Amino acid sequence: MSTTASACIQRLTRSAQLSGLRRWPLALAGLSSLAALGLGGCKSGYSADVRNGTPQPLYVQVLTRNNAGTMTIGSQRLGPGDRRGMGPYTADQREVVWLRLDTLPNPQRPVEMTLRPGLSVLEVTQAVDESGSTTAGPLLIREIGGGQ
Repeated sequence: MSTTASACIQRLTRSAQLSGLRRWPLALAGLSSLAALGLGGCKSGYSADVRNGTPQPLYVQVLTRNNAGTMTIGSQRLGPGDRRGMGPYTADQREVVWLRLDTLPNPQRPVEMTLRPGLSVLEVTQAVDESGSTTAGPLLIREIGGGQ
Protein backbone atom coordinates (compact mmCIF):
# COMPACT_ATOMS: atom_id res chain seq x y z
CA MET A 1 0.00 0.00 0.00
CA SER A 2 1.31 3.46 -0.81
CA THR A 3 2.49 5.92 1.82
CA THR A 4 -0.33 8.32 0.92
CA ALA A 5 -3.02 5.66 1.33
CA SER A 6 -1.45 4.53 4.61
CA ALA A 7 -1.38 8.11 5.96
CA CYS A 8 -5.00 8.61 4.92
CA ILE A 9 -6.08 5.43 6.72
CA GLN A 10 -4.24 6.55 9.86
CA ARG A 11 -5.99 9.96 9.76
CA LEU A 12 -9.41 8.35 9.31
CA THR A 13 -8.82 5.92 12.15
CA ARG A 14 -7.56 8.65 14.49
CA SER A 15 -10.46 10.95 13.59
CA ALA A 16 -12.97 8.21 14.32
CA GLN A 17 -11.33 7.41 17.65
CA LEU A 18 -11.27 11.05 18.77
CA SER A 19 -14.86 11.86 17.86
CA GLY A 20 -16.52 8.76 19.26
CA LEU A 21 -18.78 6.30 17.54
CA ARG A 22 -20.66 8.84 15.37
CA ARG A 23 -17.94 8.82 12.69
CA TRP A 24 -17.11 5.10 12.73
CA PRO A 25 -19.47 4.22 9.84
CA LEU A 26 -17.94 7.01 7.74
CA ALA A 27 -14.42 5.98 8.69
CA LEU A 28 -15.11 2.33 7.87
CA ALA A 29 -16.56 3.30 4.49
CA GLY A 30 -13.43 5.36 3.78
CA LEU A 31 -11.15 2.52 4.80
CA SER A 32 -13.05 0.05 2.59
CA SER A 33 -12.80 2.39 -0.39
CA LEU A 34 -9.07 2.91 0.08
CA ALA A 35 -8.46 -0.82 0.46
CA ALA A 36 -10.39 -1.55 -2.72
CA LEU A 37 -8.46 1.09 -4.66
CA GLY A 38 -5.11 0.06 -3.24
CA LEU A 39 -5.47 -3.67 -3.86
CA GLY A 40 -7.60 -3.85 -7.01
CA GLY A 41 -5.20 -2.40 -9.55
CA CYS A 42 -1.85 -3.91 -8.56
CA LYS A 43 0.05 -4.87 -11.71
CA SER A 44 3.60 -6.06 -12.23
CA GLY A 45 5.85 -6.15 -15.26
CA TYR A 46 7.67 -9.34 -16.27
CA SER A 47 10.54 -9.61 -18.78
CA ALA A 48 13.04 -12.30 -19.64
CA ASP A 49 16.39 -12.16 -21.42
CA VAL A 50 16.88 -15.77 -22.56
CA ARG A 51 20.22 -17.11 -23.84
CA ASN A 52 20.20 -20.44 -25.66
CA GLY A 53 23.36 -22.32 -24.76
CA THR A 54 22.07 -25.61 -26.21
CA PRO A 55 23.20 -27.07 -29.56
CA GLN A 56 19.63 -27.06 -30.90
CA PRO A 57 16.65 -24.70 -31.32
CA LEU A 58 14.92 -23.67 -28.09
CA TYR A 59 11.20 -22.90 -27.89
CA VAL A 60 10.23 -20.48 -25.11
CA GLN A 61 6.69 -19.67 -24.00
CA VAL A 62 5.57 -17.14 -21.39
CA LEU A 63 2.37 -18.26 -19.70
CA THR A 64 0.05 -16.81 -17.10
CA ARG A 65 -2.58 -18.41 -14.90
CA ASN A 66 -5.52 -16.70 -13.26
CA ASN A 67 -9.14 -17.53 -12.42
CA ALA A 68 -9.98 -17.72 -16.14
CA GLY A 69 -7.33 -20.42 -16.76
CA THR A 70 -3.91 -20.64 -18.40
CA MET A 71 -2.96 -18.42 -21.32
CA THR A 72 0.17 -18.08 -23.47
CA ILE A 73 1.14 -14.39 -23.56
CA GLY A 74 4.36 -14.69 -25.57
CA SER A 75 6.56 -17.17 -27.42
CA GLN A 76 9.90 -17.21 -29.24
CA ARG A 77 12.15 -19.66 -31.09
CA LEU A 78 15.86 -19.24 -30.40
CA GLY A 79 18.51 -20.90 -32.52
CA PRO A 80 21.65 -22.36 -30.96
CA GLY A 81 23.65 -19.53 -29.36
CA ASP A 82 20.83 -16.99 -29.83
CA ARG A 83 19.74 -14.46 -27.23
CA ARG A 84 16.28 -12.85 -27.12
CA GLY A 85 14.40 -10.43 -24.94
CA MET A 86 10.84 -11.33 -24.10
CA GLY A 87 8.37 -8.83 -22.75
CA PRO A 88 7.65 -6.72 -20.92
CA TYR A 89 4.37 -8.42 -20.08
CA THR A 90 1.98 -6.90 -17.58
CA ALA A 91 0.01 -9.15 -15.24
CA ASP A 92 -2.01 -8.76 -12.07
CA GLN A 93 0.11 -9.53 -9.00
CA ARG A 94 -2.28 -12.36 -8.09
CA GLU A 95 -1.50 -14.13 -11.37
CA VAL A 96 1.31 -16.65 -11.78
CA VAL A 97 3.68 -15.94 -14.70
CA TRP A 98 6.16 -18.56 -15.83
CA LEU A 99 8.37 -19.75 -18.69
CA ARG A 100 8.08 -23.11 -20.43
CA LEU A 101 11.18 -24.17 -22.39
CA ASP A 102 11.49 -27.06 -24.81
CA THR A 103 13.73 -28.35 -27.61
CA LEU A 104 13.05 -30.72 -30.49
CA PRO A 105 13.81 -33.54 -30.19
CA ASN A 106 13.49 -33.52 -26.43
CA PRO A 107 13.66 -36.84 -24.62
CA GLN A 108 12.64 -35.06 -21.40
CA ARG A 109 9.57 -33.05 -20.46
CA PRO A 110 9.57 -29.27 -21.06
CA VAL A 111 11.24 -27.31 -18.26
CA GLU A 112 9.25 -24.61 -16.43
CA MET A 113 10.36 -21.71 -14.25
CA THR A 114 8.27 -19.11 -12.39
CA LEU A 115 9.19 -15.53 -13.29
CA ARG A 116 9.58 -12.85 -10.66
CA PRO A 117 8.45 -9.29 -11.35
CA GLY A 118 11.08 -7.31 -13.24
CA LEU A 119 13.77 -8.63 -15.56
CA SER A 120 15.09 -12.20 -15.35
CA VAL A 121 18.30 -12.95 -17.28
CA LEU A 122 18.47 -16.68 -17.98
CA GLU A 123 20.97 -19.03 -19.54
CA VAL A 124 19.62 -22.34 -20.85
CA THR A 125 22.01 -25.25 -21.35
CA GLN A 126 21.60 -28.96 -21.88
CA ALA A 127 23.22 -31.58 -19.68
CA VAL A 128 25.27 -34.37 -21.21
CA ASP A 129 23.45 -37.70 -20.94
CA GLU A 130 24.95 -41.11 -20.02
CA SER A 131 26.00 -41.81 -23.62
CA GLY A 132 27.87 -38.48 -23.87
CA SER A 133 25.28 -36.84 -26.13
CA THR A 134 24.83 -33.08 -25.69
CA THR A 135 21.39 -33.13 -27.35
CA ALA A 136 19.68 -35.82 -25.28
CA GLY A 137 20.16 -34.61 -21.70
CA PRO A 138 17.72 -32.53 -19.67
CA LEU A 139 17.50 -28.76 -20.10
CA LEU A 140 19.06 -26.69 -17.32
CA ILE A 141 18.04 -23.09 -16.52
CA ARG A 142 20.37 -20.79 -14.62
CA GLU A 143 19.43 -17.27 -13.59
CA ILE A 144 22.49 -15.14 -14.24
CA GLY A 145 21.08 -11.72 -13.48
CA GLY A 146 18.07 -9.51 -13.25
CA GLY A 147 15.60 -8.85 -10.51
CA GLN A 148 13.83 -5.61 -9.81
